[in-house]
Amino acid sequence: MPERPLLLGRGGIGVDDVHSVAERRRTVRIDPAALDAMQRTSDALLRAVDAGTPVYGVTTGLGARSVHQLCADELAGMSLRTVRGRATGVGDPLPERVVRAGLLCRAASMAVGGSGASAVIADLLVAMLNAGVHPVVPSIGALGTGDLAPMAHVGLPSSARVVPA
Repeated sequence: MPERPLLLGRGGIGVDDVHSVAERRRTVRIDPAALDAMQRTSDALLRAVDAGTPVYGVTTGLGARSVHQLCADELAGMSLRTVRGRATGVGDPLPERVVRAGLLCRAASMAVGGSGASAVIADLLVAMLNAGVHPVVPSIGALGTGDLAPMAHVGLPSSARVVPA
C-alpha cells in the first residue's frame, strides 16, 4: 500500500518524514489552510512595499546596503539579482536525496506562513519534489550557517520562468 502523502503546514516535520520524502519519494502536499496563511503574509508584505515601508532585502539592499532604499527601477530585478548573487557554490553536485531533503525542509518552513513568501514558491518546491525534478546544487559554498548559496541554486531554474532576466 502506498504511503499517505506528507501534509505540510499542520505542524512540524520529523526526521522520518524527511527520510520518507528524500529516500522513498513520498508524495508531498501543502494543507490548503497553510496556503491561505502563506498568501495572507505575502499579501501583507506586498502592501508594505506599496506603502513605501522599508522591507529588508525587498525594498532595501542587503547587508551593509540595508540602509539603501531601492528605487522603482531597482525593485523589479532585486529578487533575481539576489538569487544570482548567492548562487556561488562549487564542487560536485549534492546527492539527489540531499537536494530532496533541502527542498522539503524549505517548503515545510514556508508552509508555516510567516516568511512573506508567496504560496506559489512553496507549491513549486512541492511540485519539483513530486515530479522528481531536482536542481543541480553544488556541494561547497554555504555561507556561514545558512542555506543561502544552496537554495540560490534551487531558485535559479525556477526564477527564469518567473522573473525575466
